[in-house]
Amino acid sequence: MNPTTARRLRAALFAPRRSGPVGSVFAGRRRNEGYEFADLRAYAPGDDPRRIDWAATARSGELQVRVCYETRGAVFAVALDSSRSMRVGRLQSAYEDASAAARSWFSLATNEDRILWIVGGGAILSGRHARESLRLENDPVESSLSALVSVALARLPRDCGLLLVSDFFELDACADELAVLSRKVDVTALIAGDPWRGLLSLDGAVTFIDAESDARQRVVVRAEERQRYHAAVAQRERELFTRLRTIGTRTALLDAEDPVRSLGEALGLWR
Repeated sequence: MNPTTARRLRAALFAPRRSGPVGSVFAGRRRNEGYEFADLRAYAPGDDPRRIDWAATARSGELQVRVCYETRGAVFAVALDSSRSMRVGRLQSAYEDASAAARSWFSLATNEDRILWIVGGGAILSGRHARESLRLENDPVESSLSALVSVALARLPRDCGLLLVSDFFELDACADELAVLSRKVDVTALIAGDPWRGLLSLDGAVTFIDAESDARQRVVVRAEERQRYHAAVAQRERELFTRLRTIGTRTALLDAEDPVRSLGEALGLWR
């Protein structure tokens, strides 16, 4: 990703949300012992005397101290659905496409920021370990969408920006929990679409295998079935967009060829 695009995406991520049930949690700042002035308040025992504002004290007749914004980096987190349905694809698996998007997400972080990756089994990798493991991970430990959302809700800090990539077949099972998570952290959700959404080239008698259950079904595929298939895929995507945005996430379809553009679409930078 070129530096200009990274800066634009980062700025869009920090910009206040204009819609949804909450504002941008990710862009928030805490009042603490930083250097950017935020407010004045009355002196309390234990306050650093160096924070006393003598001009304000003279005006009010009582000791006043300066309250400043805390100097701190942002927190970039990633959660990638690695269930069996994410292991299929055309040129590469949906999980590999998700990993490419996660690497782009981490590239938005500066040296002052923290990066976290929720991996299979509920573990969280941070910093250099997260970057290196994500780059080398080809056969991840299986972790469902529901499990990822539960871990994120329990362990991610409140001021976190989370990239969540999934095909969202499990959304019914964790929609309520994801809604709670979206009120705690700023969630960017990328939908891993059907690998054959644009071109189901099969013809004749075909055996379909369910990626999750290994159940098999033999059907005859003709032009009519292909049209119905594409219509069903498009309908499901529209419904997912509506549900995820209602829940409070930024949402876009994951483009396997251009994950950076997917992030930009989710953040409202371009359409």
